[in-house]
Amino acid sequence: MSAENVEKARSYIEAYNRRDFEAATRWFHPHVEWVLPERQSFDSGRGPEAVLRFWRGLDETFDELRLVPQEYVDCGERVATRLRHFARGKGSGLALEEELYHQVVTFREGLMVRIEYFGSWPEALDAAERGGPLSYEKDPRVDEYIDALPEWQQRVCQEVRDLVHEADPEVEETIKRRVQPYFVLEGNICALLAAKDHVNVFLYDGAIVPDPEGIITGGHDNNTARTVAIREGEQINRGALKRMFEQITANNRAGGWRKLKAQG
Repeated sequence: MSAENVEKARSYIEAYNRRDFEAATRWFHPHVEWVLPERQSFDSGRGPEAVLRFWRGLDETFDELRLVPQEYVDCGERVATRLRHFARGKGSGLALEEELYHQVVTFREGLMVRIEYFGSWPEALDAAERGGPLSYEKDPRVDEYIDALPEWQQRVCQEVRDLVHEADPEVEETIKRRVQPYFVLEGNICALLAAKDHVNVFLYDGAIVPDPEGIITGGHDNNTARTVAIREGEQINRGALKRMFEQITANNRAGGWRKLKAQG
């Protein structure tokens, strides 16, 4: 299967270069995750349409943009591709020839479920070899909740979703309160709730997990859950949020925040 994945990664790039977008998206999962580096995360998205929108935007900026693979590395369910970019700016005519981003495609059951780009080849190789958050089992009800949101909120929710699974591979997803995504492991860890102009991440930490970087935005006096509110255009403090997830998970494994509070 891995050799077949390499061939699919190869044909995907070839189809993109000839602007045969139908062929390029042939192996896309309906909820494929399109993940760009953090400095360009506003262009990340979910689903084939988000990718097509990004590609069309590139064609408005560049003439003759081509991706030239320098190397393919087969990592089983992941294929890393070292890329060199060739393009000419529209209007300016300035030529571009350099290695901008490198690609890691994750496959599941023959379909591309995640396409992620990295600024350096060693970083891409490391991600392909060690794997990533996609080894977790997804609850389709959580997919449905996220897919119904505006695009920027989809990106936020998916990033938080990945982070909590990175914090502990045994985290499970579920739906509570009829529609709200929850992430659990021997107790609640966090929940998502999209509001009109922000996304709330509820942290079920019993207000005992340290917040040295001040990412908590609400619920400071709540003895059950505090809140991190993320607004459009804001960058998630990934390191701080992941550390909080890790500590909440560790507390759950130790009996939960109520037991820890009782012990003093």
